[in-house]
Amino acid sequence: MANHIVITKLENGNVLIENSMTNDRSLQPGLDVIKERNGIDVSVLNYDTRLVYKFRPDDVEKVVREDGTQVFISDQDTLHSELFTYFFFVADTDLEQRVEDLENAFRQISYKEVIDISAVATGTIAYPAGWTLDETVIPSNAVISTIDAQDRPEYISPQDGSGNVIGVTLDAAGNWTVTGTSSQDVAIMFEIEGVQKDVINLDEDKVIDIRGNSGDMDDLTSFTLAQLNAKITDANVDDENDPRTPTAHATTHELGGTDEITGDDLRIDYTPTNYTASNDLGSHLSGIDSQLVGGVATNGIKYHLKAPDNITVNACFQYPIECDFFIDSGAAITVQADGKLIIEDGNFTLDGSLVLDGELKFKD
Repeated sequence: MANHIVITKLENGNVLIENSMTNDRSLQPGLDVIKERNGIDVSVLNYDTRLVYKFRPDDVEKVVREDGTQVFISDQDTLHSELFTYFFFVADTDLEQRVEDLENAFRQISYKEVIDISAVATGTIAYPAGWTLDETVIPSNAVISTIDAQDRPEYISPQDGSGNVIGVTLDAAGNWTVTGTSSQDVAIMFEIEGVQKDVINLDEDKVIDIRGNSGDMDDLTSFTLAQLNAKITDANVDDENDPRTPTAHATTHELGGTDEITGDDLRIDYTPTNYTASNDLGSHLSGIDSQLVGGVATNGIKYHLKAPDNITVNACFQYPIECDFFIDSGAAITVQADGKLIIEDGNFTLDGSLVLDGELKFKD
């Protein structure tokens, strides 16, 4: 039905679209007006929401300006001039780039082709201009379904005369093959991909679904990792069952490397008995260093006691010193009965406390 749209500029600045075939709608004035390259359509678009309203001169009877002037529409130039001058405005210096971005926005289409397989098992589909088969989504690139009286897929697999389910394959050139024949027409359903500006080449009766994104990850539809890898050109998306082996990079973690690891911060879960420390390597090294400050001989005997060291030599035990022995002020050693403190070689300097209930012995 031609000439079924009237476009009226309202006093509040909004634009009323009266459509005798569908519902009326009101558009705000701050939208882009695009003269399409096909020489027919004039589009009004909201770049932020990605909504596009297309008008064809054959559909628009007239436009009514805010002052009541009526202009009857017969061609693209008149419609574009009227909408651009009197109805919509855009305070945007980047309009051309934004329109180009919108035109090149990726789109993925679920498409169908109704075919007759009553006598043939092969044929060819002509993909819409600008669109190619997406071979990453559907096994064998297509599925086949019975259709209802309006040629809508019923999502039921057709069967041949023997009751066998009929399958289908499809290739990038549009060649299809079915595994059997059926007296009932069927629909081959498949995925094609292209960009927004080529949507006009689609047959709307064959479109099942339109998906796509504008470059924002939030706009992505659901993909498997393999499908994402097919879309992403600057990186690989790793599958947890097929990880990539990291390239050799040990030097980056070494002293002076670009990703140097601080050894002091390494976790140590060992609980020491001769010093106290937290769970990092630096704390353990500090505890060991504190113990070594007092002086420990190669046989493990501490030969320099400092405050608050307090050593007890129990009964029947010996504490042999093979070098000079020092007890500083604030440090103490207790030799219990039947215990022995033996200075094998060296001097004994006592500035602290010695409690001797056992034996103190010096050897030459």
